[in-house]
Amino acid sequence: MKNFHSHTTFSDGQNTAEEMIEEAIKQGVKTLAITDHHKWPDGFSNEAMDFYNDENHSHLMLLKKRYAGKINLLVGVELDWFKDFKDKLVEQANRRHYDHKIISVHKLKIEDKYEPIDYTPEYFDSIVERAGGIEKLVRMYYSEMRKAVRLGLFNAVGHLDLIKIYNKGSRLFSDKEDWYRQEVMKTLEVISIQRGLAVEINTSGFRKTCGEQYPADWIIEEAKKMRIPLILSTDAHHKDHIAFRLKEMEEKIK
Repeated sequence: MKNFHSHTTFSDGQNTAEEMIEEAIKQGVKTLAITDHHKWPDGFSNEAMDFYNDENHSHLMLLKKRYAGKINLLVGVELDWFKDFKDKLVEQANRRHYDHKIISVHKLKIEDKYEPIDYTPEYFDSIVERAGGIEKLVRMYYSEMRKAVRLGLFNAVGHLDLIKIYNKGSRLFSDKEDWYRQEVMKTLEVISIQRGLAVEINTSGFRKTCGEQYPADWIIEEAKKMRIPLILSTDAHHKDHIAFRLKEMEEKIK
């Protein structure tokens, strides 16, 4: 088993790097990428100002050597796209050595404020209203993802269809609608021309309101047709999720 997305107390995880690694070994995970969130741009928010500092990174590099022979530890990072801070993102992506770099979109700029799309269902609904409706919000999400991907700096796209997080039972939109599928397909096309860029099959969606992996089965099949590499991840923020449904998902990447 391989898990290419996990977090520790160096950002918003609940367990130390050592605890996550030891649990991965116990669960039979052969490759583990620790991909803590990077520090957000100065002046943007205090929420993530202490995330993943240089000392944390150096510690992970030492753990990589310490656990060699027991597990293939990848020292990675999950990078967030903020359209007004592209230069800062490039700086963060290049300033240290990383074995695995994930690009994700967690926040969208609505009016003059960056809003989280994965906070609560009620908050999401308020964002939908302020954005002018769900179709506009979804189109904005995939548009921003394409802009990020075009930078060409990353190894994997994180939770590609995260925008569906509160759409269980097609509460807000149907992923069979033409406009939605067109947005996804345009995004896959941009991903496909980035050499080696993978889409992760992220099992954390099973722990969220949507109740399924990211991305949806039909997106996985379209990615296969385009020969986009697929990798597995649990987006673990707790050691109990280090191997969460990985074996089940292995069938999807064959």
